[in-house]
Amino acid sequence: DEKAENDKMYAAILKLRAAKESLDVEQRVANQEYIAAAKRRQESARNYSVQIQQQTMEFVDCKRDQNKTIKELEASLKKSSEENERWKAYNAEIQKQIDDLESNISSHLKKKESYLKEKEEASEDHSLAVQKLKQKITRQQRQFELTNSEAERKQSDI
Repeated sequence: DEKAENDKMYAAILKLRAAKESLDVEQRVANQEYIAAAKRRQESARNYSVQIQQQTMEFVDCKRDQNKTIKELEASLKKSSEENERWKAYNAEIQKQIDDLESNISSHLKKKESYLKEKEEASEDHSLAVQKLKQKITRQQRQFELTNSEAERKQSDI
């Protein structure tokens, strides 16, 4: 009986050893799988990290290019705006000169019209004065002739 029990115990020990051996093998396989999975995870993380770094660098380069382009456009816009302001000032100066010239021309035309009118009036006044002088001279000549004629008659009567 004891032997049967010892045999059972021995069989149970063998089963336990086999189970322990099986568990040890499963544990080693699980550990190896765990290590392999950890390595794959690390490799995958490293690959993603490299991709993220590359994408980050591309993004940074893109942003740098955008900022450079924005600064260039702002500088160009500022230069164009300044040039536009210079042209506006230049145009305003030219317009002032045009206005001054038009004012000068208008003033000279008015002076010329006034001068021509004064000249015409003076010419008319001169013509009237000459006509009056001629009439006066003609009257004086007639009076002189009359006076002469009377004097001659008086002399001839004497």
